Amino acid sequence: PGENGNEFDIVMAEEPDGRIAARRVVQALKQKGVCLVETSAPQHMLESAFWEGEHLWNSGSFQHPMQGMEASPLEEELWKRILYQDEETAAWITEDLVAHVGLDTLAPLTKSLQNFANSLKVELREKMGLTFTTIWDCMLACYTGKRTYAFHLDNPQGSGDFGLPDNGLRLSFCYFLNPHWNPAAGSNDGGLDVYLTDPAAPPRSAEEARRAPRLRIAPHADTLAVFLSQRMVHQVIETKGDEIWLCLWMWCWDETVGCEFPTKMLERANQLQAG
Repeated sequence: PGENGNEFDIVMAEEPDGRIAARRVVQALKQKGVCLVETSAPQHMLESAFWEGEHLWNSGSFQHPMQGMEASPLEEELWKRILYQDEETAAWITEDLVAHVGLDTLAPLTKSLQNFANSLKVELREKMGLTFTTIWDCMLACYTGKRTYAFHLDNPQGSGDFGLPDNGLRLSFCYFLNPHWNPAAGSNDGGLDVYLTDPAAPPRSAEEARRAPRLRIAPHADTLAVFLSQRMVHQVIETKGDEIWLCLWMWCWDETVGCEFPTKMLERANQLQAG
């Protein structure tokens, strides 16, 4: 980050045509696997969203990310180990939660992020051959305390260190909600490091990814990081104190492929056991 915060690829307030903005986002994804967007949300909305998230955290509304998903024990364990390594608890911004507690800001923010993801669909298909069927609800995550976080791919499909069956995730979104972050403090706790390997293929090993140039993203309010789930290794930046750092995670998913993931993992485990 620079002295004024993150350096953005796209500033939505400067993009009068949404179709051109979508094209530029996809161009950045194709070139480097990640795109930083300033969504240009009003300051009062960011402050309200953070307050709502802080209230959810303090009121005990965070639960295990797989709770209530009606998933099998195998599915729960797989997603916990692959996608929710850092999030022992989280709050999904679902219609049920909104009906229960309100969320006058987090609910429309979630809808805006989903609409933004949907606006990329045509360009992603035409320019990158990347398709998805489902945009998940946003998941509110909180990073705090003395903790280090997992170095990982959201969809570790392929061969080598990260090689698993395709879990269907195609695009990852991380939107930061922290109006109290101050660039003068010199800390990026709770932000995100994205490792800039070749976006055309998964990294061959964890060592290769660690050697790649690193894009450090501060937890700067109104920062949206969009990156390729199958390509870009990333890691939440270590936290050290009691201050909380909030973000909304969202994923675009190919449901047909993803629904086969647990079965393929079980088949692979049986093959390894057999010999």
